Amino acid sequence: MAYGAIRYPHAPIKPCGNDTYCDKRHDVHFTADEYTAFRRWELLLFLSWPFGMAGGYVIRKRRK
Repeated sequence: MAYGAIRYPHAPIKPCGNDTYCDKRHDVHFTADEYTAFRRWELLLFLSWPFGMAGGYVIRKRRK
């Protein structure tokens, strides 16, 4: 999560024209490779979040 906060402080990045990508401030300065890297990080974040929550729940239950 910290990687994304540092690397993409104005996320989300989205397509905003032909081969251009914008952030939430409508700054156009992203390449297709940067957009793809952002989407991969975003997917990884959303897929790993439930496992982190489940792990925290298990650890909390074991301590009781």
